[in-house]
Amino acid sequence: MSGKWLVTGANGYLGGEVCRGLQKEDYDVCALARPGHTLDSLEKCGVTCHSYDALPGLMAEGDVFVHCAGKVCDTGLWDDYQQINVDWTLSLYEQAIQRGARCFVYVSSVAALGYSKRQSDIDLDESDEPLLTTGELYGRSKLLAEQALQQRSRTAQTRLVILRPGFIYGRRPLAPSQRWLRRGSIVDPNQRVPLVHVDNFLSALTRTGKDTNASGIFLVVDDEQPMLGELNALKLEYGILQYPPWRIGKTGFRLLCLVRNLARRLRGQGALPEGYAASQYLMRTRSLSYSTKKLKGQTGWEPAVSLEVGLQESDARKQPAPERLDS
Repeated sequence: MSGKWLVTGANGYLGGEVCRGLQKEDYDVCALARPGHTLDSLEKCGVTCHSYDALPGLMAEGDVFVHCAGKVCDTGLWDDYQQINVDWTLSLYEQAIQRGARCFVYVSSVAALGYSKRQSDIDLDESDEPLLTTGELYGRSKLLAEQALQQRSRTAQTRLVILRPGFIYGRRPLAPSQRWLRRGSIVDPNQRVPLVHVDNFLSALTRTGKDTNASGIFLVVDDEQPMLGELNALKLEYGILQYPPWRIGKTGFRLLCLVRNLARRLRGQGALPEGYAASQYLMRTRSLSYSTKKLKGQTGWEPAVSLEVGLQESDARKQPAPERLDS
């Protein structure tokens, strides 16, 4: 199949891994990042690299556009989320339409569904209604981008694919070096963690990008969706963690948010966003699980890399320290 694959956010973890994975599978890959960001490691792999300024002259009929970049942190101004995750995304899709790209793949997130508990214990799928709280800025921006893209796709020739992955990991250490005191914290060891290995995500990406019948939203989560306590036990076993995180509970979490808010004010960064504490508590106590029946049924996707294998390769003791990259 002719045409190249253009990937945004190539200087970040996911975008860079997508570029490397596509290159290994002999696709014609063009990596995109903001001006001033180095992409030397990708260039050494044979990936063509450009800044976003060059995009108008790069995109052509038959290309596949993969939008990985976005604002991912959990604090900040809503206007930034709106501008980067919503407005810019729609602008890129418009360019893809105008230049005859055959497919636009938007990397969204399970966060677009929100982390509020549902009354049913049934796995969430693409038909479930999002339930977002005030402070879920990232998830809300992803959802609004999805809705804007879907509205525009109704009159467009460029096929739209929206992937909602869980927490993507693989081919890099899962946790920084720990110290006994600064070992991190957890609120609820029974929260469920919707992981997806980067190779499993890449398989979903290429399958939906190539399949002309694949369109709309697809959840991308590994079959193994462990509870945090189970996951941390495995991390300790494989040397990814040296010490188990402190368990702080609901009261401890509230105190932590108060301290963080005070520290931000003292540094002149302003208060945390409205609803931040409530939304973060939801995320850290989530008990949601997700179904990938649609992705499997339409494309034949199966997660080839198991949690055990993925964790073993993420052992920080076996890898050099990763480069600091921004998405």
